Amino acid sequence: MDAAVLLVDDSIGDVELAREAWKESAIPTHLYVTSNGEEAIRFLRRQGPYAEMPVPRLVLLDLNLPFRNGLDVLQEIKQDCTLRSIPVIVFSTSSTPLDIARAYANFANGYVVKPLELSTYMDVLTMIQSFWLYANQVPEQDSV
Repeated sequence: MDAAVLLVDDSIGDVELAREAWKESAIPTHLYVTSNGEEAIRFLRRQGPYAEMPVPRLVLLDLNLPFRNGLDVLQEIKQDCTLRSIPVIVFSTSSTPLDIARAYANFANGYVVKPLELSTYMDVLTMIQSFWLYANQVPEQDSV
């Protein structure tokens, strides 16, 4: 079964780049996308149209989102005992120390600045996949 990954990003260009990187990956992965913070929480809680969605093995979370920003989403995930074990990597264009500090203060598992160059962008996504979906071990959802 493919690993489920949730990408929370409102940039159509960044979503397309991620889709390409995932398509070329040697790791069987299904990339799900939500474009705002409210949808992301509904997806993770499997509410409404997301009731049949799998629990993702990884969340890639942009900070600048409509309706609910990424830090709010991160905080809600990490405060929810049924969601907190899902690794959340903040994947943002922001490299400001304050954004990075706030992400880690809200228990982000990692913070990656989106590279501007296409080949580097693809390489970074490949590295994220390799570690978080191949090497990293997470508890089974029903054992948490």
